[in-house]
Amino acid sequence: MATPKKGRKRDYRREYDTYHGTKEQRARRVARDLSRRKVQMKKLGRLKKTGEKGLKGDVHHKDHNPLNKSYANLSLISVYKNRSDNKKTKTKTKTKTKTKAKSRARTKKA
Repeated sequence: MATPKKGRKRDYRREYDTYHGTKEQRARRVARDLSRRKVQMKKLGRLKKTGEKGLKGDVHHKDHNPLNKSYANLSLISVYKNRSDNKKTKTKTKTKTKTKAKSRARTKKA
């Protein structure tokens, strides 16, 4: 979500109605919650009690798909690494940026 301009208050109700409350986003949030519980059960052998410290770190989806909850796709990594790494998805944009950098280097030489 874009941050509001100075002087404007953020409309959380509108945000929920237009984005967070949609069927797709609700399904993704539920899938992430279930993945967190699944990893917690595997690591601790039980669910955490209220007030008890849980797992240290984030549950990482290796294929960046929160709907894929298989154990092979889940891992527990540090918060810093997960939040910085999740922006890198396997798309064509990666290859485009590499080719743009190469073309810029060629133009500088000429």
